[in-house]
Amino acid sequence: MFSHRRTLAKKKQPGLIPEAFKLAPVDQNYRPIDRDYASWISQSGKTGFWQDAFALLGIMKTQGVPHSVFTYTAAISACEKGGQ
Repeated sequence: MFSHRRTLAKKKQPGLIPEAFKLAPVDQNYRPIDRDYASWISQSGKTGFWQDAFALLGIMKTQGVPHSVFTYTAAISACEKGGQ
């Protein structure tokens, strides 16, 4: 699951991180928590795709994962790294 996301991030193509969530197989017993999303949002910022960071915030909402100080901090950092 995670290797597919890393591969997409390495390709430096915006908009692919959220697609990985649709394409990657998910363990039915695993439910990502806010810190997982914060990590993924941070990775979006490190690769320069601040738009993906906000798409991940949207995915969190649809999945019922509450936002936290960690996810908001990561999103703000992603914007800074993306020059926004």
